Amino acid sequence: MGVARMSARQGDLPAARQAFRRELELAHRQGRDVQRESLFVAASIAVADHDSAQAATAFRKVLQLDGFFEGIRRRNSRAPLLDLTRITLGRGGAREALELALALRRLDLVDSLAAVRSADVGQADLLVAQAYLALGRRDSALAYARGAATALATGLGASSTLAREAADLLASLEQ
Repeated sequence: MGVARMSARQGDLPAARQAFRRELELAHRQGRDVQRESLFVAASIAVADHDSAQAATAFRKVLQLDGFFEGIRRRNSRAPLLDLTRITLGRGGAREALELALALRRLDLVDSLAAVRSADVGQADLLVAQAYLALGRRDSALAYARGAATALATGLGASSTLAREAADLLASLEQ
């Protein structure tokens, strides 16, 4: 399912759909259960197709299969959780996005250094900051934007797109 997912992430919908069909046919011939993976690919294709409602529904179903909403937290839930958080925030669901982003952050905090060195934690902190800002909680947004800027600059490099986004958010909140 990796080829279909990567093609979708690159915006090549025809290639993503074709690879998805081939991969499903192969999986069915081999008798493999691909429900989770097929939902994840379908969600990624929906994102590329700008269908946020369908994408959110499919990502939610992936997380349900992972047991995420029953409290099971595993690293394999990170990618669908990240995408669902972004979509939810983009669709104006700041409160739910905040809950999802905080869960993402807890999933990413694997050790004591992760808060300042992990790009994954920085990415989660950026989403938390954006959600707090959307809720009108500027002070909380500022605190998480600081953490995001530090972790992303350390984890990805200060010139990365996400690090610059965090730095820009931080600068706007400090004014």
